[in-house]
Amino acid sequence: MTAFDWNTFPVPADAGLETVPDMIRRAFGVL
Repeated sequence: MTAFDWNTFPVPADAGLETVPDMIRRAFGVL
């Protein structure tokens, strides 16, 4: 699974790196 494929993540431009840990937790939360 390409968890770091930002093209598949609906990331706001103003979000920055603040939501990165949250996306990682959601991505790997299904494991």
